[in-house]
Amino acid sequence: MTIVQSLFYAYLDEGLLPLTGYNPYHMHDYPHAAFTAFMVDDEVHGMDRGGLALQEIMFFENFASFIKPSNCLVIGNSLGWSTVATALAFGDAKVVGVDNNPNRNGLDLTNRIFEKLKLKGGAVFGESPNDLERVCSENLDGPVDFVLIDAIHNNTAIVSDFNGVNAIAAPECVYLFHDVINYKMIEGFKSIIRDSGLDGRLLTKTTSGMGVAYSKSVVSQEFVDYVTMFSDDPEIFKNYRYMIGQVADEMNGLYDEFQ
Repeated sequence: MTIVQSLFYAYLDEGLLPLTGYNPYHMHDYPHAAFTAFMVDDEVHGMDRGGLALQEIMFFENFASFIKPSNCLVIGNSLGWSTVATALAFGDAKVVGVDNNPNRNGLDLTNRIFEKLKLKGGAVFGESPNDLERVCSENLDGPVDFVLIDAIHNNTAIVSDFNGVNAIAAPECVYLFHDVINYKMIEGFKSIIRDSGLDGRLLTKTTSGMGVAYSKSVVSQEFVDYVTMFSDDPEIFKNYRYMIGQVADEMNGLYDEFQ
């Protein structure tokens, strides 16, 4: 069974119907339509931002085949979608998700799913970056060698989250950042790459515009080739975006004639 299937049905078994992967064009141009929200008793939770999109989970499943971490951290657990996905992707690893939401329903849900699926780790209450050292020392078996950062969405916060985990991470740690383009965190991501000496890619072809940082000396060429395939030369990206804007303006004018 694929990660997507296991993830989907794990939440469905808990009474949460995942709503994910929709084309915004089909949903009144709602920008977060692709990201994961949940329907519970005819009410939708998580529409304001949502977890990893269906397409990003599919990207992640293949991404995970190129690295073999032992100790994984997810900063920003929420309802656990990304934490469970990480544990499914890296089946032999121990995974801990951390979140500082005083409503601990998301932590409890995550831990129930971990127990049902016999995954290693779980979710705990804590604040990034202040509690990361404690959380990792208490819940992991060694230095962090994979981290997904998906908490507060601004440039200051992602740099702070990165610095907090980088201080306790293994040299071979791979860092994946959600929502870099969507939430205008490119400058923060660039500063992380510049100041850390890591290599990195802005994954322009992922739904949220994720970023990935890694030490090129310890990852395989296949890994580099895979993430490069999901990124663009900045000038090509800008030019293609401009051309799409021109076409969109022309199409809007055409539609206006038929109003």
